Amino acid sequence: MKVKVAEKWSEWNGAKITPEMINCVGCKIPGVKFPFCESMCNIKKCAEEKKFATCGNCTELKSCEKLKMITDTNPDILQRLEKEQQ
Repeated sequence: MKVKVAEKWSEWNGAKITPEMINCVGCKIPGVKFPFCESMCNIKKCAEEKKFATCGNCTELKSCEKLKMITDTNPDILQRLEKEQQ
């Protein structure tokens, strides 16, 4: 499965991503992170700059172009983030 994910992510991001790189415990907890997410993710950087725990705290959630690349392929993420606004 990691081989297939690495191929897709390489295609989507225009960068070589290997199966060995796909190890991540998630953005919000300490531990190993995927290199892109740790240092280059515009979504993560934006939330940190705005001092938000997640995008769910942002008033621009539904119109955010940065987040759109993820929510277009997984609408459940948007629904979960919207619950944080309530």
